[in-house]
Amino acid sequence: MLRESERRYRSVVDTEDVIFTLENNGCITYISPAIERLSLYGTDEVTNKAFDCILHPDDRPGFADGIRRALDGHMQVCEFRIIIRTAQWPTRATVCPLVKDGEVAGVTGILTDISECKRAEDALRESEEKYRTIFETAGTAMLMVEKDGIISLANTEFERLSGYLKEKLEGKRRWTEFVAPEDVERLMEYHLLRHRRPESAPRDYEFAFVTRDGKRRDVFATVSIIPGTERTVASFSNVTKRNQAKPELQKSERQYRLLAQNVRDVIWAVDMNLRCTYLSPSVAHLLGCSVEEAMAATLDMLTPVSRKIATRVFSEELAREAALENDLTRSRTLELEFVRRAAPQPGPRSI
Repeated sequence: MLRESERRYRSVVDTEDVIFTLENNGCITYISPAIERLSLYGTDEVTNKAFDCILHPDDRPGFADGIRRALDGHMQVCEFRIIIRTAQWPTRATVCPLVKDGEVAGVTGILTDISECKRAEDALRESEEKYRTIFETAGTAMLMVEKDGIISLANTEFERLSGYLKEKLEGKRRWTEFVAPEDVERLMEYHLLRHRRPESAPRDYEFAFVTRDGKRRDVFATVSIIPGTERTVASFSNVTKRNQAKPELQKSERQYRLLAQNVRDVIWAVDMNLRCTYLSPSVAHLLGCSVEEAMAATLDMLTPVSRKIATRVFSEELAREAALENDLTRSRTLELEFVRRAAPQPGPRSI
């Protein structure tokens, strides 16, 4: 029986965790050999010494408070750092009263190495800080939203867009409060679909945003689920001015197209690869072919000499752009010869 009892005792104390007992005054009466593997202290170095002599000074008051509560009969869990020569060992202690002859004679406890846990927490904290920095310094309004629609995080740009301070938003308001009534149903469908089948939910869309003072803004939103969570992150760009300018732009385009389609001179546009992107209908009168035929031929409609001139000038202009000469008023006038189908001889045409 004695040997069996010793074997069981050794199986308990011979673990990676450290078992210890303290007197009421905090002196160590027993500490298991595992302390040597974890802290480099020998059992003889710390036995009969005050436990807090090996603790980080900042952690001693918290540990002393935990011991007092344990002596009052309550199990306690404390976290503290043990000083290992010039290093620190983060540990978690679970302590409870040690009762002898019906009296509390001290405390007994287990020390657990939480170094890996602390490193993981530090890495997570660093990651969260980086994410929060990116979130806060983004040039667009951004929100983080919980599954139930409550705003959990907002950045400064969203404050400007909505008219609310963060403390009035985070944990207090729902994203639907900023959506115009006619768009709420559509966006709620997107929200529910995003949580059921994320791949089927629209990622980008526009809606009418309502500010704190009731003003409406046209907003372009990009929304997605944060991987591994049920949280949604969304960014918002104010496109009100762009949308207001659309009718004027369309009107200007119609006027330009009307002008281009009725002038006798040929209006010609090419891309960066010298492919024709637009030709006015007057090209039929000038060259005797349809617009489609002329666009397909592009530079082939020029005589060989004129083709070389056009290519050289285009290359020179590209070089000037590469040198950051962004002069949008710059122009050049060339006299080139086109091949007219209806005439046997090419004639010079200025463009």
